[in-house]
Amino acid sequence: MDTPGLKSSQAKLMMWHKIKELKSNGLNKTQIGRELDLHRDTVRKYDRMSLDEFLESQTYQRIYPHKLDGYEIYVKESLERSPYLSASQIHDRLRENYPDFPEVNSKTVFNFVQHMRLKYNIPKSEADPRPFSKLPETPPGEYAQVDFGEYWMQRGDGRRVKVYFYVMVMSYSRRKHVFMSRTPFTAAMAVYAHQLSFVFFGGKPRKILYDQDKVLISRENLGDVILTKTFQAFVMSEHFECVFCHKSDPQSKGKVENAVKFVKMNFLRGRLFETMEK
Repeated sequence: MDTPGLKSSQAKLMMWHKIKELKSNGLNKTQIGRELDLHRDTVRKYDRMSLDEFLESQTYQRIYPHKLDGYEIYVKESLERSPYLSASQIHDRLRENYPDFPEVNSKTVFNFVQHMRLKYNIPKSEADPRPFSKLPETPPGEYAQVDFGEYWMQRGDGRRVKVYFYVMVMSYSRRKHVFMSRTPFTAAMAVYAHQLSFVFFGGKPRKILYDQDKVLISRENLGDVILTKTFQAFVMSEHFECVFCHKSDPQSKGKVENAVKFVKMNFLRGRLFETMEK
């Protein structure tokens, strides 16, 4: 990389971090230089420095986005508690918890979060994403997908509490409705959640795709699923068609699977449980 590419201290800090990362992946200095478009001598200079040496050197002058300095403690504690959080998740929670949070570019937040990770030695850790196959698009109002999930959350006193939730996703628009509970779902509660979804969407789809969940199904008879009495009565009164995917084919409802993952990994993950009330 040419000198103009390293004008800002933040760019230099990111470059130092990237060189260390590529070296840990087994690349040599020549390969790193080729990957980052840097001279081999520049790679050698960065690689020889520890973080403290780098921050104290003339190569790096500590210039931070002053707009975010006041949020350092919150970001630090959030990362220490949940090191897997992304910069975009931190950005969302800053705006959620601080109504006066300034309008800043997402890159500004990303750079600040990266600086916090380096300053306090908080590496990011996350699991590999689960692959999903893409299905053909359906007409508006034709299909929705429903699934249930659960997640263990931390209380402020260190204890854990399990939260149960239901998600409905409209297949065409991807609009989502989520209902949460402190108790496991029953057929009656699932019906109530559906009713809330229909109110939220201002109508109901013609067909809804489900897993073969015991909340909705009482048994299976020669390949045909038999609904619980409560849910069967609800389906007949609302006049929509239930479509149950095969047990070995969860990808057929990938839209709602992704929504369940979002609720777990983006909304609930890293939060402290306080109450179910708004």
